[in-house]
Amino acid sequence: MMMKEQELKAKVKESLKDKGYHESQLKELNPIIQATIDATKQSLNLHIVSQRSELLLAYEKEEYGKLWWAVEDQIKSRIKEYLANNCG
Repeated sequence: MMMKEQELKAKVKESLKDKGYHESQLKELNPIIQATIDATKQSLNLHIVSQRSELLLAYEKEEYGKLWWAVEDQIKSRIKEYLANNCG
C-alpha cells in the first residue's frame, strides 16, 4: 500500500521531532523534506516503469513465439512509446 504524500510528510516530521528538532526547525526543513519525497517518487516511478517494460516484453515475446525476431524492434518501440505516454 502506498502512503499518501501528506501522511509521509507527517511521519517524517514526527520522526524529526522525536530526534529533538523543534517546530521552527521543521518549517525550515520543509522544502528539503518535499524535495526528498519528490526525488523518491521519481526514482520509484522509473523502477516501476522498468519492471513494466520487462513484463510487457516478456508477454509479447511469448505471444509471438518463433516470429519474435521479425517484430522485436517494432514491439520494443511500441512498448517504449506506451510507457512514455502512460507512466509518470
